[in-house]
Amino acid sequence: MKKYTSKEILENLNEQGILTRNDYTFVEYVDQLMKFQEATAKLVIGEENAHLVRMTEVISRCEAMAREKKLYYDSKVTEGLRALRLISKEIAVAMAGKRGEDRVANTYQYVTRPDARFFRNVFVSDGVEQTEIDSVVFTKNGFIILEIKNAKEDITLAPDGRILFNNSSCYHDISIGEKMDKKRRLLKKRLEEEFANRGIEKEVKMDSLLVFSTPKGVRIQVHDQFKQENYCFRCSLFNRIDGFQSSVQYTDEELAVMDEMLQHIETEQKRFAPKFNPEEVKREFAVAYEELTYVPEAESKVVENREQVKEKSTFAGWIKRYSYQAAAAGLVVVSGVALGVVSKIWK
Repeated sequence: MKKYTSKEILENLNEQGILTRNDYTFVEYVDQLMKFQEATAKLVIGEENAHLVRMTEVISRCEAMAREKKLYYDSKVTEGLRALRLISKEIAVAMAGKRGEDRVANTYQYVTRPDARFFRNVFVSDGVEQTEIDSVVFTKNGFIILEIKNAKEDITLAPDGRILFNNSSCYHDISIGEKMDKKRRLLKKRLEEEFANRGIEKEVKMDSLLVFSTPKGVRIQVHDQFKQENYCFRCSLFNRIDGFQSSVQYTDEELAVMDEMLQHIETEQKRFAPKFNPEEVKREFAVAYEELTYVPEAESKVVENREQVKEKSTFAGWIKRYSYQAAAAGLVVVSGVALGVVSKIWK
């Protein structure tokens, strides 16, 4: 690990624009977390393949150094490790949600109806309330709101609408029914306004689905005690979209208008501030790094002398080995240096 002062590290992170803003869209936030992870990996692990190193590996290396230098309980180091663990958790949560949504998006290719259009991370606000919708599908028969839940274990929809896994922990304290009602209400209100502005005199038909997205090969069960929201698994989503029907049928012209309209809404992405203080996290890591790489001047000279001795002994050993090889090959060696003069032996 190279030695840098905490000031140099902070300046470098800020020059790269890493976690320097007050708010982000979800996509921007994930990108910033990954850039911070790579920057710390370059410092702690090394430049090579730093983009492949996970934050957990960075933490493990820092912990090993702290134990080796008897700094594991040093306040500066513990604060730095706390900061890295916080970022590691943020990355895990963000990437889990993103992976679930990406898996669902990959199933859209199996939808056969030609009128289906797909929009991700749609942010809607009426000036008082706001919500973000994981995906919106629209067809000639109406709109489908998709609320995607990444799941690895059995799910219970409790009687009060909470989503539980392992029958204890819940995604949110709020009822999924209330959450979905808000999404339907705000999106329908916005679409009705857009319909009126664009001269579409038809009803806004809307459906919604909870979509449980599991990793490949993982099977779960859903115990529905709430019975007020429709749900499906990722693997059967394309069938639900293909089979969606309603009493309304929009024309091709109206579909084109709605496509343009949702593209516009899709750009109005929700922005949010991180739950932690980015400057504090960067500072705590930088200070801990400086502490872990600090070498007293006297010890530094000893290490430097050792390296010089090692270099000399390595060079001397190389010359000795090379001399033997040179002699065996018929080279003349003078003072440990092969002159490369080959004597030709005539028989």
